[in-house]
Amino acid sequence: MGFITGGFIVKDKETLSDGEILSLLGRDKFGTSNHVTMEEATSRKFYGVGIARIANLTLVLGSDIIFSFETAQLSKFDRALEKLSRNSEILCFSINSVAETYAWSVFQDGKRTRVKCVAEMKIIFDLGEESEYEKGLEANEAGIIKLIENFTHLSFMEILFEKNIEAIAYNK
Repeated sequence: MGFITGGFIVKDKETLSDGEILSLLGRDKFGTSNHVTMEEATSRKFYGVGIARIANLTLVLGSDIIFSFETAQLSKFDRALEKLSRNSEILCFSINSVAETYAWSVFQDGKRTRVKCVAEMKIIFDLGEESEYEKGLEANEAGIIKLIENFTHLSFMEILFEKNIEAIAYNK
């Protein structure tokens, strides 16, 4: 397949506004450019932030969203996600199939409970207990897709290609 994308998924107990999400990302000045398909929002050519909602999920997509997958130290963004996870559960992910780099983190009950980063089949960073969503998965593109499916209870391929779900694209 060859994805180069990333983002985070929030299991909402309370719906976040797009403005709150952009503020969380430090992109308050981004304006709406258009609606894009989920396929476009996860493509290598997509620059910006795509926000989509499905059932009780908020999907925030953008290959340049920066997470701290390689350190125990929390970034400002991680601390904001911890706060947000008091009322929801959050899965952050990064897929770069070209560089064979895959990473994810899970936030629950106000804490970052899991982080793992793998590059070229070597573990770069591994913190916390394996989450219920990743048990038995390999750290590769198929594994990350399965992780997302376990978290959302939805088929990732259906979300991207079959359900005609649109994301609102925000750009500079």
